[in-house]
Amino acid sequence: MKNTHSSGILFPKSEKFPQRTLTPYYKLEDDDAHSPASAHSMWGLDSVAIPVTYICTGLLFSVPNTSIEYFSRKMGASDSQLATINVVRALPWTIKVVFGILPDLLPISGMRFKPYMVLGYLISSFFYYVLSSYEESALSVELFTFLLAGAMVGIVMVDVMGDALVASRVLNNQETYTGDSQSTAYLCRYLSEMVGFWWGAIMFSDTSLWSVHLSTSRIFAFLAVLPFLLAFPFLYTLVEPKVVGVSPFKDQMMQIWAVLQTGACWSVIRYIVLFNACMVHNSAWGNYLKVAYRFSAFQYGAMTAMGATVTFIAIYIHRQCLAHRVGTTLRALYVTSSIIFSVFSLCNVLLVFGWNEILHIPPFWFAMGDHIAMHCARGIQTLPQAMLFVTHCPVGQEGVSFAFLTGYSNLANLFSHTISNIFLRLWPVELDNLQAGDFDGVWKLSLLSSLISSLPLLFTHKLLPADSDQLLQLFNEHSPKRGIMMLVGFAFALVWVVVLSVLAILRPCSILVGGKGCFGDGAVP
Repeated sequence: MKNTHSSGILFPKSEKFPQRTLTPYYKLEDDDAHSPASAHSMWGLDSVAIPVTYICTGLLFSVPNTSIEYFSRKMGASDSQLATINVVRALPWTIKVVFGILPDLLPISGMRFKPYMVLGYLISSFFYYVLSSYEESALSVELFTFLLAGAMVGIVMVDVMGDALVASRVLNNQETYTGDSQSTAYLCRYLSEMVGFWWGAIMFSDTSLWSVHLSTSRIFAFLAVLPFLLAFPFLYTLVEPKVVGVSPFKDQMMQIWAVLQTGACWSVIRYIVLFNACMVHNSAWGNYLKVAYRFSAFQYGAMTAMGATVTFIAIYIHRQCLAHRVGTTLRALYVTSSIIFSVFSLCNVLLVFGWNEILHIPPFWFAMGDHIAMHCARGIQTLPQAMLFVTHCPVGQEGVSFAFLTGYSNLANLFSHTISNIFLRLWPVELDNLQAGDFDGVWKLSLLSSLISSLPLLFTHKLLPADSDQLLQLFNEHSPKRGIMMLVGFAFALVWVVVLSVLAILRPCSILVGGKGCFGDGAVP
């Protein structure tokens, strides 16, 4: 049996886009089950676990954010450590492909997704429970980071299974309308993150601001039991066809290798990787806000929460107004994102020079405006990027192929964080410099970040396909060199990010991560 679907999921208006014939890499109990199931809503009892999965993982990811931002500063973490805690916590997102192999190659009791979703939730709950058992005074930066990363391993495993379920619905034509599944999933994710960031900001904030306040241990205890209360009841009702056989590992890898060789995959991945790698930021900015303007835990959390709120709104607007025009607006979306990111990163320079006082804008709201704009820039590209990736997924290999492509994108984003850490070495922006009133390096770092984030503008028209006709031609081009370059680039970036992230946590003094240099590096004590 063969399942034919149109890549019109990416370019709904195009009738010239190639009809891709994809062979499922698994066999179901019912031979007729290979035929595309009828379209139905994700909110039915048999599939509501999919949106609930995005809601639950969104909360598990977002609620601890304020503790990471503020609690780490209380522990005396250096600038590079502060920037790297989030990078190390996000490292599991770069190895999504490892989790993606599991449902495609190793179904459990005939089920590809449910068992691994349960396992992921249990891993997350275990590490959050361990975090809840520690008193704040007993936690070190290294232990705090390790436990957060452990919890993220479970969250990423669940997220990969959710993405694969959504991709499977798209490829098997089970959507009620084009883009329904992906837009619903991402709206659920960012809505829950918005709620989680706000809730975390309030719960972790000073009791002088709010009458409600929970300790760090109680927050993590709640996160440990959340999957049992929210996710597991709906996972029980999730209907998943039983698989009685899968194709050999070699055959599956050859199919993915064929996808990586296409000109379409190469053109999309190389530009998105370039775009994300150029989105560097000022790693000293958080400490600057604390020293110069005494930002509180709530203010840090509120900035992140507003960022998630704007991201949710951007995705909703894209779904309602632009989803049907993705093929003709893709370049415009990335150009717009790059301009917004660069311009508002440059606005940070104005805050350092006190322009907010001239404009009679409080520093919190001035910084908030910059933060919101940059999240909006990222939000408007989230859905089209996901739709791009799904068009390259073979049926039955939704897990590994979608996980590899999104993992590559995440890896490029983390690569930009490590570069941001290295830039800390360019000017004196350590905490002691800031406390001494030396902010000169802060505005220089913001200016440099703004200039680098504008670089993709120079390559957008050359590297990114203009429309469906151009992408059609690229799908028919194959070159092993492209596949090799993609795999080598992925391996290099993964090693780079892992090594420098671990180094930033264990040896924050190293000049490779923005430190002043350790004694063994020839630094002067």
